[in-house]
Amino acid sequence: YIRENGGAGVFAYCGEERAWTFSTPENDPCDYLARSDDSVDFDITSTGKGIWLMKDIRRERYYPMEYFQLIKGCEEDEDCGGEDDRGICHRNRCICEYPFYGIRCDHDRTDTCTSIEVDTFLGKQFTGNREFATEYKLLTTSSIGSSDGQDASME
Repeated sequence: YIRENGGAGVFAYCGEERAWTFSTPENDPCDYLARSDDSVDFDITSTGKGIWLMKDIRRERYYPMEYFQLIKGCEEDEDCGGEDDRGICHRNRCICEYPFYGIRCDHDRTDTCTSIEVDTFLGKQFTGNREFATEYKLLTTSSIGSSDGQDASME
């Protein structure tokens, strides 16, 4: 790992901890900034879906890292949406064609929900000093002039 505006980091295996670690190049892998769950697997990509812990040096505690993903960058255009021409691979990163997005251009912006509802399974709704709707429908340009008005309103 090399940060584009300077600095570098290293993923390495720490045998004492039996975990993959992230540290600066000048430090021993066992003197780390972050570490994976315990792992006996020498394939770092096997830790990508597990929990990584970040070290708080001041308090000498570890906290789970939120939103950590360990993925391999693209190598060719086919890695960015397959043969569907969803994107191109540029410098190990997918550049997606509209309306596709995501790490591998695997999501489509046009695949949207037409409505959402508040989950009232536990009997809880939005709280406040006014009553909120429990269902919301997608407002589209074609639904604005609909005869029943249902597509353009909240229930």
